[in-house]
Amino acid sequence: MGEKAFQTRLCTAQCQYGSIKDQYINIPKDHGVYFQDTDHPLLNANDHVADKHILQFGRCTSKANPKNMAGDVLSSVIPVFGIAKLLKSVMKCEGCICSPKTLTAWQNTNKKDHLDGVDGITDESKVMCFYGGIITINEAKESADDAQSADEDGKVSGKRTSSSSGDGGAGTAPKSPTERMPAEVAAGIEKNNMGVQNYVNNMNTSIPQAAMDANGFLVNSSALSCFSCGTSNLAESGNASIAFYNASVALQSEVPLADMILANDILMPQKATASQQMVAMNDIFQAMGYTTHRRNSLADMGQGAVLLSALENKEEGNVVFHSFTQDTSGKLLCLENETIDINLEESTLLEIQKEKQEK
Repeated sequence: MGEKAFQTRLCTAQCQYGSIKDQYINIPKDHGVYFQDTDHPLLNANDHVADKHILQFGRCTSKANPKNMAGDVLSSVIPVFGIAKLLKSVMKCEGCICSPKTLTAWQNTNKKDHLDGVDGITDESKVMCFYGGIITINEAKESADDAQSADEDGKVSGKRTSSSSGDGGAGTAPKSPTERMPAEVAAGIEKNNMGVQNYVNNMNTSIPQAAMDANGFLVNSSALSCFSCGTSNLAESGNASIAFYNASVALQSEVPLADMILANDILMPQKATASQQMVAMNDIFQAMGYTTHRRNSLADMGQGAVLLSALENKEEGNVVFHSFTQDTSGKLLCLENETIDINLEESTLLEIQKEKQEK
């Protein structure tokens, strides 16, 4: 193929800020030009769409990623998020889960030979991620073990995971998360070991598409059993974490779901009243820089604010949380289920203003 080798489906690439250094490039629909066989169609410069062509690169450490920026801010003001950051460092699992976002086509392409009228990708091609990472093509490796099968739609059947050894690899839990932590931090979380173990599982878990609506709100809790929460999972007992997360999405705070669950596991009093649990949420949002108000009536609610409600379910002995935004007419919309009928007059209410306080 010469010095600038054309790239085919299932070649590998890496991002400078990603933890996975050999992720596959996919092409669900080929351009009709192949190398050796039909399993290896050639790629063109437009094959850069995230989750379609470019798969996620494990964990993203880019400081330009808003989820990492939010995590740094929270770690400085809320102890529980500092624990989350320390856990990631101990486990060599720093950064948020990668969610690549490429806005332009591949560069450094073959401008002489076109596929469907578009430049072909070579081993020197690169594409920029919105969050600052440069994605480049890896040097070709011939290995039968590296090949992954694809389904009939042309989707890669799995994603590569970082290699790991002992207690250090990305996504691999150490034998004891507290063993290598500063004594004062270890003592602080030893009482909440369940929350820590949940976080070890959750930090490398991506939110299933089936759980979200088009705006990124969690609307299908049954699809969230992959996240650990309390003594169970998010599908069975994650009501508070889901409402907490949806409120943060509405506020555009970009806090990872795993961190929200950890905050609830450690800070939310077990078997506490709705009012007691709302105090914990109030403290967290205030520490994040938001102005909050406890409300006794919806008539007192400010325009454009996000609302959290907590209602005690005496029959089941638990507290049910929901989050709300307002439409242009001021009507409240439940973020978990727009059609649900909730008795807000008997609920404990927390109003969160979207504009952060000046510090």
